[in-house]
Amino acid sequence: MIIKLIKRNAGKILALSICTSMGLTLVGCKNSSDKDSKKTEIQNFIDLRTSDIVNQQQALLRFTTANKAGSVHSVELRLVEDKYMYTVDAVAKNKNEVILTIDGKTGKVVNTKDNGPVSQSIKGNYIDFVPVMDVDKAADSAIRNSKNKYIQVLGYKLFGNNGTNIYKFTLGNGDSKNVKTETIYIDGVTGELLDQESITESSGSSNNSASTTGGSNSNTAAEN
Repeated sequence: MIIKLIKRNAGKILALSICTSMGLTLVGCKNSSDKDSKKTEIQNFIDLRTSDIVNQQQALLRFTTANKAGSVHSVELRLVEDKYMYTVDAVAKNKNEVILTIDGKTGKVVNTKDNGPVSQSIKGNYIDFVPVMDVDKAADSAIRNSKNKYIQVLGYKLFGNNGTNIYKFTLGNGDSKNVKTETIYIDGVTGELLDQESITESSGSSNNSASTTGGSNSNTAAEN
């Protein structure tokens, strides 16, 4: 049995050697090339669930540590020049609205902006983190509700809206050259699909930041 296995492996190695040296297009060579191609595709497939970044709790800890207490209106994770960045829109201990920009890789605060007294659109629209579902579970719900069957999660925003915790996900088609996106709103507690028409996002500065990807974002359905 061992001898047969060795002979079988030796045959494969010989076939690969012939393929390499003579430049012939054999099935064995094609399979090897396909594997390398798929490996490259996987490496270029950006998805926040598999990226090496700090989690939401670690990012928010940067705000709570500095303020001891406070209310968070929204936390957003998006790609900025191929780098994941968190944006936390919150109320500091001095009652002013602050915007923290946090490096998703290191967890360090790279920018803090004080917007002064909290606006009316922010007041009362804070996240209740106790019942909020895990980001990955919410992302799974967004994927299940994708009209275009997109499975790539490019970014998200969790925010408070009239007493409701809402996840806003940006899904992608997985094509790095021809990027298409779809925006899905999910109830942050139940995971149910929400109608965008019933949601009013505040005009906080985090909403005016750079777009999530090189492609444009649709607010309701997918771009075709």
